[in-house]
Amino acid sequence: PEYAGKVLKVWCPPWGSLTHLIPGEYKVIWMGRPAEARWQSIVKFHSESPLGMMVDGAFQEVARLKDMAVEAGYFTVQSRKDFDVATVSYEDVLKEPLAVFKELVEMGWPIDPLKASRIVDPSRRNF
Repeated sequence: PEYAGKVLKVWCPPWGSLTHLIPGEYKVIWMGRPAEARWQSIVKFHSESPLGMMVDGAFQEVARLKDMAVEAGYFTVQSRKDFDVATVSYEDVLKEPLAVFKELVEMGWPIDPLKASRIVDPSRRNF
């Protein structure tokens, strides 16, 4: 109820809160990225955090497992019968947010595309 009618951005591993919602009617926008872009983001993020200080082999394994979690999360979200899932390109959202959000409105999403596009901040990209 607290988030009814709102758009939330969440990271979605298969054990995350999004995949454990009680049955209902949910609209999900999945921002997809190619595997190489996900990998670059993971490496950049962890190289700037305390996790980046790990020994070489362990860092590679953490990054690999995190990438696998994203893939599993997507499969889990797509498998939910009560989720209406629209997939958009993360790159497109960064480059042309208004166009992407207008397309979502055309698909029946109850969002204000202008307001949504103003929230996008490409400077927060990890790489």
